[in-house]
Amino acid sequence: MSKPYLSGLGLMTGAIIGVGVFSLPIIAARSGWLVLLIYFIVLGAIQFWLHKLYAGVVLSTKTEHRLPGYAQKYFGQRAKTPVLILTMLGQYGASLAYLIVGGLFLNVLLAPYFGHHLFFYTSAWFFLLSLIVYFGLKSVSGFEFWLSALKLATIVVVIFLAWSKIQPLNLVAVGPMATWFWPYGPVFFSVSGLIAINDVCEMMAKEKKKIASALVISQIISIAFMFIFVLVAVGVTGAATSNDTLSGLAPFLSPLAFDAVLLLGLLSITTAFLANAEATKEVYVWDFGVPKFLAWLLACGLPLVFYWFGLTNLTQVISLTGALVGGVLGMVAIWLAVKARQQPEKKSPISAWLNLPVAWGLSLLFVAGLAYEIWLVWH
Repeated sequence: MSKPYLSGLGLMTGAIIGVGVFSLPIIAARSGWLVLLIYFIVLGAIQFWLHKLYAGVVLSTKTEHRLPGYAQKYFGQRAKTPVLILTMLGQYGASLAYLIVGGLFLNVLLAPYFGHHLFFYTSAWFFLLSLIVYFGLKSVSGFEFWLSALKLATIVVVIFLAWSKIQPLNLVAVGPMATWFWPYGPVFFSVSGLIAINDVCEMMAKEKKKIASALVISQIISIAFMFIFVLVAVGVTGAATSNDTLSGLAPFLSPLAFDAVLLLGLLSITTAFLANAEATKEVYVWDFGVPKFLAWLLACGLPLVFYWFGLTNLTQVISLTGALVGGVLGMVAIWLAVKARQQPEKKSPISAWLNLPVAWGLSLLFVAGLAYEIWLVWH
């Protein structure tokens, strides 16, 4: 495999495996591992198809854009702002999820020495990271490799340390019927890598015909890692599975091993938050022309405000963000592909099957999924 191919594969895998994986074990503990596997297969296939569709849009357009720019190009000026807002909401959802998980990990690590002060630890950690974004972070690109490596390392270490503690009785295949729809939002969030498609296409510009291969292999690798991680976590903790997964492993690992897992997890979350916050800030500066200080304040401040106002349930945040990013932005990608095929500027080396009945059917499904997640949160 060539270096561009491996780089694209690594970037896509790192984009897919994110904070969402920490929300999946508690879902699997309630809905059942078989139900989760079905969602992984179905939604993973849909996301791969969406990734391929969007890559086709990127490769059939002469000028380079991000998703809001393509929306403006193919749907007109009025479409840019709504798509940009949806994109920003997705990034804010991810930042808020990182904030919740990072605070939980830090609280568990420091509680034996300074007591339980979740709100204080989360806020202090957040302010420190915000200062790093403001003063020291110049580019997201430098984080891509280490971000992917840290997330994979966290998963591998947990699997290695906890494997021998698995109790088969903890692994329920199918939970109560009322829980069967719960995995939709979290899984859709966890298998999405739409945000990385532009960069993958750029990295593999000299091997465009292999992009589809990199997309499908990265999807398979990511789902395999995440599913094994979920099985191990639920197999060990069972009914005691925690919202953030790692903190629930405390009774089952030695103190040293547990602290090592939490530190690695916290480092992974920290790096991911920095990259996501910097990317959000860049959107404000590049697409809105907002002054850098205000862009930093909006990018870093809003997730903390959301947290202070009580948006602290990781599963709910991931579910809503997943339905929004996976569904609504997926719907945008579908209709971009429809328009790009009607007026292509150049021939794309990759393509995905698409017709209008499928486009309308999936669009309605995505809207229904978002409505369900909103209803679930409010009930």
